[in-house]
Amino acid sequence: MRKFIIDMTMSYDFQVTIEAESEEAAKAKFTNTPLEQLGSYKFGSFYKTFRGIKLDEFDPRFYKDEDKVR
Repeated sequence: MRKFIIDMTMSYDFQVTIEAESEEAAKAKFTNTPLEQLGSYKFGSFYKTFRGIKLDEFDPRFYKDEDKVR
């Protein structure tokens, strides 16, 4: 069995409800706070985009050298 590396992107569409004094404060709170701590959020959809695949040519399982220290 060989090891492959998949190049991909993942993204979500979601809405977050934030209480703040201004738009700037809401943006700052969103960028500085982990999503789990923001409170009310609703995921709309999930996207997974396949960009490419390649063989891992440096998989150590196929390049064992018994005389070298690891």
